[in-house]
Amino acid sequence: MDRRITINVNILTLDRLYGGNLGVYIDAGGSAFNGQAGTITGGDGVRFNNGLGTLTNFGKIISVTALTGLGVELHGGRVVNGAATVTGASIVGARGLEVYGAAGTVTNFGTIAAGYTNASAIRLHAGGVIANQPSGLVQGTGDGITIGGAGIGAGTVTNSGTIVGTFFLESETSWQGFIRTDDGTFTPIDPDGSGDVWVAAINNKGVFAGAYLGSDGLQHGFIGTP
Repeated sequence: MDRRITINVNILTLDRLYGGNLGVYIDAGGSAFNGQAGTITGGDGVRFNNGLGTLTNFGKIISVTALTGLGVELHGGRVVNGAATVTGASIVGARGLEVYGAAGTVTNFGTIAAGYTNASAIRLHAGGVIANQPSGLVQGTGDGITIGGAGIGAGTVTNSGTIVGTFFLESETSWQGFIRTDDGTFTPIDPDGSGDVWVAAINNKGVFAGAYLGSDGLQHGFIGTP
C-alpha cells in the first residue's frame, strides 16, 4: 500500500512513515518536523514543491531509490538536521539533500550522506549557506558539498565538523577521495596502485572505508585512518 501524502498545510509533525514513491510530499511550501524517534522512508524521503520549505529533522530520513533518490529535496528554504544534543539525526539517499530554484540554508549536527557514485551529499543549485557543526558529517561519493550550477548562486560554507568526498585529479585523470576536518586539514585518500577512489563511510574515531579501481581493472575495498 502506497502511503504517499500530498498536502497543502503549513505544519506536518511526523513519527514513522513509509511511502513507496515519496515518504512525504508537501506542495506549495510549508514546514515539517521529524522527531527523534521518527523514520521517514520513500523513493525520495521528503520533497517540498512549489514554494519555500522548512524541515527540522531529529530522526532518520531515508531514500530507497538506488540511482536517483533524494533524501530531501526543497525548492528554496531551510533544513536543520539534528541539534547540539541530537547528533544522531540523518538524511541519507543516493543523493543526500538538494535545494533548487531559490537559495537554501542547511545546518547540520548529524549525518547527511549520498551513496550513489559521484553524488553530492549537499547541493544548493541556487546558492545559500551551509553550517556543518562540530558533530556534523557531510559525506558524498562525489563532492561533499556542491554550490551553484552554471555560475548561478553564491554560497558560504562554515565547517566545524567533517566533510568527505572525491575530487578529480587532472594530472592522473582519476577521481580521488578526501577528508576535510574542522581544523581545515585536507587529506587525500590514495591507496597504493589505485585509480579512481571513493570514500564510502567514516566513523567518529576517524576510521574510514571505501573502494578503489585497481590497475588490474577490478574494484577493491579498503579501510584506513587519516
